[in-house]
Order: sequence, then structure tokens, then C-alpha cells
Amino acid sequence: LPQDAVLVTAPGLATASKRLDVALRSLARLADHRPALRFVVAGAVDPHLPLADWTRAHRLESRVRVTGRLDLSDFVRHLVASDIVLSLRFPTHGEISGALIRAMGVGRPALVTAGSPSADEFPEGLIVPVDPGAVEVDELTAFLGALIKDAPLREAIGRLAGLYARWPSIRLSCRSACRSG
Repeated sequence: LPQDAVLVTAPGLATASKRLDVALRSLARLADHRPALRFVVAGAVDPHLPLADWTRAHRLESRVRVTGRLDLSDFVRHLVASDIVLSLRFPTHGEISGALIRAMGVGRPALVTAGSPSADEFPEGLIVPVDPGAVEVDELTAFLGALIKDAPLREAIGRLAGLYARWPSIRLSCRSACRSG
């Protein structure tokens, strides 16, 4: 990967619920104006998922990397190397992604599906919720574009997420403050 690459990472097993079709449509919209943009799938791909076909359809072959299954230390290294993490899930089965928690723990800003447990569990400002409805591609494109362009914004969200994930006392005070008003 180029040294100046802006890395957007989708961690874990790539399945249909992770909205990679939407991610690739958004990345294709941004690609012409962001030559350093790269997309990494840090994990294996469900054999029934047409990820390679979607990548070709959007002419993103040179910008997409799939690592295959990673051991935990390599997985964490990929999260640390990321600039932005995509943790979209729709439909969801009520779970919160362990990969999302790890991404927050290493201080990376994450985009999650609005209305999902991942979006509802965390206080405002720690994650970026993306509506899974009719405007999903437009919203994801706008949020990704803003985060790609604004490194201080990425760093601020990542720093808050990292503090929240690593410090139990901050989680307790955030939850108390959010519930009380």
C-alpha cells in the first residue's frame, strides 16, 4: 500500500450483512477525487459473497485488498494501520461487533449502522451512525468524504472512542450523563 494511502478497513469475516456493496459504491464515488484512498477487508470473505464482482463493477481492483483470515495480532495491526473503520451491519441480530470494540480501543473512528446495537450502545460522538435506508450510499459517501478530508476530525473521534473503550470510569460517567439528561 502507498505510504500516503488513506485506509478504510472493514474488519472481520465479510458477509452480506456487512454492507460491503454499499461501501464499494461509496468508495467508487470518492475514488476520482481521492487517489490515495484504499479499502482493506481485514479478514476472510464468505464464499457466497460476490465481493470480487462488486469490486470489478466499480473499477476498484487497484484500491481493494482482502487479507484473508488473520490471527489476532495481525488483525489488530490492520486496525491500528487503518484511518477509518467500517462496522456496518444490516440486518443485525442484536450483536455488537467485537471488531468494532477493538477498533475503538486502538483509537480509530468507526462508521456503524444507525439503529443497530452498535450505534445505540455508545454515546454521541464516539461512532458515526449511517442510516441503512434509501440514503445509505449518499450518507456513507458524505461521512467518509468528510473523515478522509479532515484528519483532525478523524483523530478526535478516534481519541474519544479509544478513551471510552479503554477506561471503565469514563464509560460509567458517560452512561450516567447520557441517562440523566
